[in-house]
Parts: sequence; C-alpha cells; structure tokens
Amino acid sequence: MWLYDSILLQKNIIYVVSYLDDAYSKLLFSNLIYLNFFSKNNFINFYLSGKKNEEKNQIIRFKNLLTFYDLTQQSKKSIKTYTIGLSYDEIMLIGALGQTTQRYSILNSCFGLTRGTFSFTNIQTTDFIKIKSEIIRINFLKSKILNLQTYRNLEKTLTDIENDLLFNSFDAINYGIIDEII
Repeated sequence: MWLYDSILLQKNIIYVVSYLDDAYSKLLFSNLIYLNFFSKNNFINFYLSGKKNEEKNQIIRFKNLLTFYDLTQQSKKSIKTYTIGLSYDEIMLIGALGQTTQRYSILNSCFGLTRGTFSFTNIQTTDFIKIKSEIIRINFLKSKILNLQTYRNLEKTLTDIENDLLFNSFDAINYGIIDEII
C-alpha cells in the first residue's frame, strides 16, 4: 500500500482508493482538514476508485465513515466527487456525499452497498448481542446517509440496505448517488 492508497494532489484533489481502516482514515481526515483551511480553491475534489468488497473490520470502517461524513458536512468548501472505478460500501457513500450536481462518474464505474455480514462462530452470547445491535445501528445510519444524499424515503433506503445494492452508472444516477456521467 503506497501512502495508504491516498494522495493529495494540486491543493484541491484527494485520490481515494482504499477502505476506511483506522490508519487510512487518519490520513484522509488530515487531508480533508488541510484542504478546508489552506486551499485557495472553493471546492475539494475526491477521485474515488475502490477495491472489491472486503469483509474485515466493517464496524470500524463505518464508524470512520460517519466521522468523514461529519467533516464533509461542516466543510467550508464545496465537495465534488468523481467515481472512476469500483465504488463499494463506504466509498460509494463518499461518492454520494458530493454537493448535488457535483457528483460524477465515468461510464464503466460499478457501485455497490452490502449489508453488514459477520461471522458469529466461537463468540459468547453477550458479544453476539452487542455485535448484532451494532450491525443494526450501522445499517440504519447507512440508510440515513443515503436518505439525506439521494432524497429517497428512509423506509425505502432501509429496505434497500437489507438487500445488496449493485448499480452501474445509469442506475446510480436514477438512485441519486451521482448526478452525471462524464
């Protein structure tokens, strides 16, 4: 992994190609905060090209996404997103965080959002209950973010989260995740 798969370019671009584990999130957060305060541009561009879906550390990844969501909502700069490849789970949600009319994708991009899945073998009942309640909370918060960014009904996004969402670029426009194919 080179620089945790993120690079800050031209004082207004962050290139994101990894999931939001703790080390990567710190770099991403610091880049966003830096651009918010020191960039002379009125916008921040995120170029997104993630990896195939990973099962590990889903709870940590989505907690980091919530922190990222809060930072983007408080940003003084407009957020533009460009999806240029695979966009699964939190990377898809980052793509939806762009300002309305400023969320772009190339034609062959793929989008996906999967429900949280965990292995519950060899754990105690109390741990099972904690993990299960955290999964429910995460799925609700993912639905809420989709609801706020796509203007869809919350019940509809909750139902959609229970099924794995897989989109091409045209489906992503219809769902409200992106605004334009470039």
